Amino acid sequence: GAAVGLGVVCKYTNLAELICFAVFCLFCAEYRRLLVRRNFWAMTATALLFFSPLVIWNYRHDWITWRHLLDRGELDQPLRFSINEFIGFAGEQAGVAFPLFFIGLIVALCMRRPATTPKPVHTYLLSLFLPLFLFYSALAFNDSGQPNWTAPSYVAGIILLTAAWLFLADRYRWAKRVAAGSLALAVVVAVALHFVVWFRLPLKRDPADRVRGSQGLAAQVKECQNRYGASFVIANKYSYTSLLSFYLPGRPQTFIPTAPGIRNQFSLWPGYESGHENESAIYVTDQPQVPETLKREFRDVRSVAEVWSTHRGQNVRLFYFYLCAGKTPSL
Repeated sequence: GAAVGLGVVCKYTNLAELICFAVFCLFCAEYRRLLVRRNFWAMTATALLFFSPLVIWNYRHDWITWRHLLDRGELDQPLRFSINEFIGFAGEQAGVAFPLFFIGLIVALCMRRPATTPKPVHTYLLSLFLPLFLFYSALAFNDSGQPNWTAPSYVAGIILLTAAWLFLADRYRWAKRVAAGSLALAVVVAVALHFVVWFRLPLKRDPADRVRGSQGLAAQVKECQNRYGASFVIANKYSYTSLLSFYLPGRPQTFIPTAPGIRNQFSLWPGYESGHENESAIYVTDQPQVPETLKREFRDVRSVAEVWSTHRGQNVRLFYFYLCAGKTPSL
């Protein structure tokens, strides 16, 4: 219960484990009796105890997290039934799990229980995988969501995949070849992704460009800060904001532009609007535009540089630096 509770504090989807455990007990006759024993409910109560501070905080803050999650899944809009959204979901799942592994997992789910896998073990793996995966599969007909939302289910899914294909490989030569070929191809793809920067792919076609060049970008931002006397940094996306906060010397607090509503964790943290009067900032963006909010919040906003983030001597992404001078006092 404590382990589940700590997981919930990190990611709400870990709460699905309680449902997974209950499903396992329900569908495995020899463990069904655990559902009515105090140990199961003590575990559940312990997990919910860890969850209770989050509930209390949301109650005091107008259920802000729940509204954010509903917005992320488009559940605050009229429900729809879109095959294209589901196809997008399936494609993203295949992409993050590696397509051949994903197909192999579907085969493992459809085939009968391998004789080498005890029934309780097989049921347990299915119970840990299916509830969360099927939940997001159903939601995908409304909105495909983010591909990483199903990640906790793959912990059991990978074990289930392995057990099924070891069983098949012991009995069928084709299965052994398919499994070995899939693993070899996965290794090749992983190595290729690691060195993809040397292939000089166009930026939009490089699957790993978003994780490259941050350290060099931070060095250029710091140089620009020193040149213009800017005391803080604003970036147009929370990913850039986080990376700059990590790689800038001293790991200073960084910001995203002021915007209504809850966009990400930076929306919950103190922003630059409540301080920094008459100070200047460097605005870092991958788009050649400046939000109207920045033009209202600073007396002078002007372009000062266009720079490339680089990785191993190769250009990765073009960024635009703007000097936002003279922060106006907050109203």
